Amino acid sequence: MKHHIAFVKEHSFWLLGDGSQINFWTDKWLQDSPIADIIQIPPNACHLLSSK
Repeated sequence: MKHHIAFVKEHSFWLLGDGSQINFWTDKWLQDSPIADIIQIPPNACHLLSSK
């Protein structure tokens, strides 16, 4: 299975739709953690962030 990962990544895409359900700060874009966690933004401050 491991030797197929490169093929899957090369032929995959993300379907975002209209973006209304995407949260740049709290969705898991990098690694297995939200960006807010990676850069250590307190959870109670995430609602104050805007990516628009």
